[in-house]
Amino acid sequence: MIITKTPVELLISHQYDLTLFCDSSTRYTSSITKSSNNISQWGDLSGNKRNATQATLSQQPIYNETAINNRPALTFNGSSSFMTCARSVQDDWTIVLVCYPLSAGAGNTHWYQGRGIFDAEVPGVVNDYGMAFGSTTNFMAGVGNPDTTITSGNFPLDNAYTVFFTRIANSGLMELHVNGTKVDTLTGPTGTKSSSAINNIGIMGTITSRIFNGHIGYIATYNEKMSDAMIAYYNQDLVNKWGI
Repeated sequence: MIITKTPVELLISHQYDLTLFCDSSTRYTSSITKSSNNISQWGDLSGNKRNATQATLSQQPIYNETAINNRPALTFNGSSSFMTCARSVQDDWTIVLVCYPLSAGAGNTHWYQGRGIFDAEVPGVVNDYGMAFGSTTNFMAGVGNPDTTITSGNFPLDNAYTVFFTRIANSGLMELHVNGTKVDTLTGPTGTKSSSAINNIGIMGTITSRIFNGHIGYIATYNEKMSDAMIAYYNQDLVNKWGI
C-alpha cells in the first residue's frame, strides 16, 4: 500500500502525535476491505493498527464512490451499520471528521443522545466521550464524569462538513469547530477518559436507534490539542480535498 498524505497532512502528522487515520478518498481505497461494497474493515493508516472493523454482514457500512461531493465514503444507514476500533485517545486530543449527515439525530442536549459519529460512550456517569449529530441538525461533542456537552448551531442536511473536537485533560478545556469556525468552547471535567476500550464509528455506544444516517469519509485523531491556527490550516486542506 502506498501512503500519499497531502503535504498538510504530512506536516501535521510530524508535529502532532497521530493515533488513528482512516480516509476513504480515492488515494486510500486499498485500505478498505469490502465485498460487493459491504465494508468489513477500514484500515488505520497511522501505523497503529487500530483498524475499524465490522464482521457481521448486515451491520456493515456500504462503500459509496460518490457519497461526499463525488468522493468515496462509507455510508451508514441509520438503523444497523456501524464499526469499532481500539480506543485512540483518552487525555489531550484533537479528533477530526469529514461527514455528510442525511437525517437528524435523536436528541440535542447531550452528545450521547444524538446519532453517534465517533465515540467512546459507556452508560452511566463514567469517563467516556464522543461526537454525535443531534435532532436539531447540530453537531455535539462531550466528555463524561460529569457529563458535559458542547454543541453547534443548526446545519443543513445533505451537505459535507469538517468537524474538529479538541480537549486538554489537565484543564478540561473543550472546543468544537465546524467547517473551520469555532462554534462552542467550555471547561469540562478533567482527567483521563478511558472507560471504554473501543471507539465506535457511526453509532452511539450500542444503541441501534442512535446510528448515524449519512456518510463518513475521514477520521483522524491526535494525542494533543491543536492550536486554532493549525485547525484553520488543516481545515482548508480538507475543504479542498473533499470539495466542501
